[in-house]
Amino acid sequence: MAAFLELSGISKFFRDAAGDSLPVLQQISLSVAEGQFAAILGPSGAGKSTLLNIAAGLLPPDKGEIRVAGRSVNGQPGHASYMMQDDLLFPWQPVRVHVAMPLLIQGVPRAEALRQADELLAAFGLGAFTKQYPWALSGGMRQRAALARAYLQGSPLLLLDEPLGRLDAITRSAMQEWLESIWLKERRTILMVTHDVEEALFLADQVIVLSPRPAVIDQVLTVPFPRPRPRGLRADPAFVRMRAVLTDHLIGLAEEQAAG
Repeated sequence: MAAFLELSGISKFFRDAAGDSLPVLQQISLSVAEGQFAAILGPSGAGKSTLLNIAAGLLPPDKGEIRVAGRSVNGQPGHASYMMQDDLLFPWQPVRVHVAMPLLIQGVPRAEALRQADELLAAFGLGAFTKQYPWALSGGMRQRAALARAYLQGSPLLLLDEPLGRLDAITRSAMQEWLESIWLKERRTILMVTHDVEEALFLADQVIVLSPRPAVIDQVLTVPFPRPRPRGLRADPAFVRMRAVLTDHLIGLAEEQAAG
């Protein structure tokens, strides 16, 4: 499959309180094929969200290039739908208005934007809640609404930063299965940041592991399990072994970071 998202030689530096250069990302090169689901893992503070912000065009790299469908998009937002860690749903707006917002910003007439939002919310299992306010929804429902908003933006590239990170374990497992089912219908290209090894292995086609800061690509793993992935996969011996090996490796990277 052809590469759809390409990051080549990405490096990023910040300034600390003393004004000294703090390297965060160092020569990161990765590619995600069209229609592929990729996940990024790494120690806390390794620069995973920074890398996603660069891929989204919200933050320019100090070195390197980002290409989407062969076109350079360095520092140019608008080429990807981006769901951040918080759902960012305002308490004073009904859910359908939140989901319709990308279309409203694009100038789509309000009635048509709301119609499309209602249609998508129904597909996301929220058809009975379109006129509810965010405070009336459960955590999982709020996450689905936030994801629906990102989907309605229409970009073939979807960037997810810990999209299920605030949910309890049972809701999170159910949402992982739901997210895979939604993705299988359209096969948009997804790059997702997560701290959850099981989540990465259950959802992704490839898992990209970052080293401690300044982050480089530590390894790229191909996830061998066929789709759709059943609930029982989490108890499959091959899945359990892969999860254990990857978890041990990440613990080692975290210990390396703490010692450094």
